[in-house]
Amino acid sequence: TRLSVATSAALTGAYGLRAQGNDANYVQYDLTTAAPVHDARFQFRPNANKGSGQVIFQAGTTRAHSTVVYRVRYRWSGSTPQVQIQVGASTSNGTWTNLSSTSTNVIEVVWQAKGSSGPAPGTLQLVVNGAVAQTLTTTSTASRRG
Repeated sequence: TRLSVATSAALTGAYGLRAQGNDANYVQYDLTTAAPVHDARFQFRPNANKGSGQVIFQAGTTRAHSTVVYRVRYRWSGSTPQVQIQVGASTSNGTWTNLSSTSTNVIEVVWQAKGSSGPAPGTLQLVVNGAVAQTLTTTSTASRRG
């Protein structure tokens, strides 16, 4: 009941996803496809929920997400909303990046598996409103894609 599709949550188009509540309510993505690169982009508008490190997006290798590949977390620091990327469940965190508190933000995460004709080791990159905010090294390999 804390995740819902509603016209009032629309940032573009007719509907949007509204997430209310705690760290147990977030969007999950299954990385079991054969592609060695995953690019997720979404619009996010902070609201009065002043969380402290809540997960808002998570990618894993199974539908049950027994292996977390990366997470996007959200918090408020004083009067400023922020996001960060996190490799795995808790192994490495990026720095917190400020968001606009008065308008819609575009958040993009680009993950490249280690040893997949790309960077070795792999990379995880956070892009906020068109600017690269953080690039982290990952040890996720093609075998962790499911």
